[in-house]
Amino acid sequence: MESWDAYDVNRIPTGKSVIRGEKHPGGLYHMVVHIAIFNSEGKLLIQQRCSQKPTFPEKWDVTVGGSALCGETSRQAMRRELREELGLDIDLSDIRPRLTVNFEDGFDDYYIIVMDISLSQLHLQPEEVMDARWATLEEVCAMIDSGEFIPFMKSFIAFLFEMRNGVDNLNTLKMHRMVSHAVRRILWGAASPFPVASSQFIITYFSHSLNMYYFQTWL
Repeated sequence: MESWDAYDVNRIPTGKSVIRGEKHPGGLYHMVVHIAIFNSEGKLLIQQRCSQKPTFPEKWDVTVGGSALCGETSRQAMRRELREELGLDIDLSDIRPRLTVNFEDGFDDYYIIVMDISLSQLHLQPEEVMDARWATLEEVCAMIDSGEFIPFMKSFIAFLFEMRNGVDNLNTLKMHRMVSHAVRRILWGAASPFPVASSQFIITYFSHSLNMYYFQTWL
């Protein structure tokens, strides 16, 4: 039997728990998490719920969603759901939810990240997910109209697409960290992992591709 931590209206833990499928006692709420993963082309990774799901079977949905189990933080719950449903292990320790939606029984944190993922990397959980694909905003809205997608408000889906702007691209951040590491090794006199082992090359890379602000930040 799945149980969830119970929070008060101000999202302060009460020390109590609520049971999945049972009506929450008055004044108690639980935490839900969702993530919308976009690629560098601006497409959203969506999943098709399995036919055995009690709600919205075989409907398409945003990347991943689920409820936080007892003892989990929002980030921990999101990372677990990603591993379970899609087989992705993404470090969310430095990422905060971009927005929180209040609904009748709780609080729903939405994480939004930009990351290029090959569909071949996914390991779908058969009990939860039938399929996954990348989709444009227009495609998702058309799927909502046709009844293929969970009946989100199209304006909310459009808002998620809009909110991806300004989100750190995890692909780029990975490169930033690699280059930053190389700069440190060069400045400290160690061998560089890059084929062109010169500080002039690295600094030029930062100057033209990231600007000096990033150079200062990542050092």
